[in-house]
Amino acid sequence: MKNKYLIFFCCICLCIANTVDAQTIIDGIVLSEEGHYIRDVLVYNMGNQKKGYTDSEGKFSIEGNINDEIRFLKDGYERKSEKVNNIYALKVILIKKPFEIEEIKINNLSGNLLKDLKHTKIDHSKEILEKEIGLPKLKGVQRERIPTVSNDVIVPLLFGSVKIDAVYKLVSGDARRMKSLYKYQDLQVKVQWIRDRIDDEYFIKFDIPTEKIDEFLEFALQSNPKILSGIKSNRIETVRYELNSSIDVFRSRLNKKQ
Repeated sequence: MKNKYLIFFCCICLCIANTVDAQTIIDGIVLSEEGHYIRDVLVYNMGNQKKGYTDSEGKFSIEGNINDEIRFLKDGYERKSEKVNNIYALKVILIKKPFEIEEIKINNLSGNLLKDLKHTKIDHSKEILEKEIGLPKLKGVQRERIPTVSNDVIVPLLFGSVKIDAVYKLVSGDARRMKSLYKYQDLQVKVQWIRDRIDDEYFIKFDIPTEKIDEFLEFALQSNPKILSGIKSNRIETVRYELNSSIDVFRSRLNKKQ
């Protein structure tokens, strides 16, 4: 009889344990201070980087576990963090941010568009999603986006706004210079990738002087897209093979210059 009770007790414990382990969904609701449902709130689990959004009734479901930190973000509301302490549904109250209208002052217009745009200082920067959530900054090269006429002039005008900084960059030629700079920087990264994997002796034996190796690699990269594919797939042998097809052309160019 005692054995039967023991087996029954063990089964109950096992069921409870399985239920706890299987608890991977966190439910909840997001409300305003007035008690209204807030829809389309970004719900982000800092533990497993899962995310979701609230529905029309402010409800959400997201994968997570006990002790996970959940963050809630919505334009016009302050960011909120909640720690999961139990398996019960979360009730989250978001507080509205104070609404301020930015004052814009334009004085002493000269009639020169470039000059006036340059001296009209308006902050159009927006915090990216990672900053809003509070995630660490991404590693690697972080570049300013190059403005375009369609995205930064035509589209904003359709909605009755103007991106002063973008217009200035386009009119002054800064956008074109940014594009050229980024293209050159990307090219140098690829050149260095090859130099790190192929010794100078390889190029020298094909009569390419040491001081001309970078120039040759730039020429080869710009004229043979298969080299870029080799770099992207991290296949140095493919890159080496494709470089060979550019050697004769480059040496011919060097001979003509001499």
